[in-house]
Amino acid sequence: MSAIFNFQSLLTVILLLICTCAYVRSLAPSILDRNKTGLLGIFWKCARIAVKKKKEEYEAYFKTYNRIR
Repeated sequence: MSAIFNFQSLLTVILLLICTCAYVRSLAPSILDRNKTGLLGIFWKCARIAVKKKKEEYEAYFKTYNRIR
């Protein structure tokens, strides 16, 4: 069955795309930063999602850590 029709596979593909874009942006940010609009802008947006999600996770971790102390 195609990943489009299977919800779990579709989520896996989307998460893989987000993680791959974030990894590529960490190695060579100019590749994704020059294509912020248009069809290739999807990859830049995926990288931004990963960066924002990472910040939220760190903030939640530090808030939890400070409550425990």
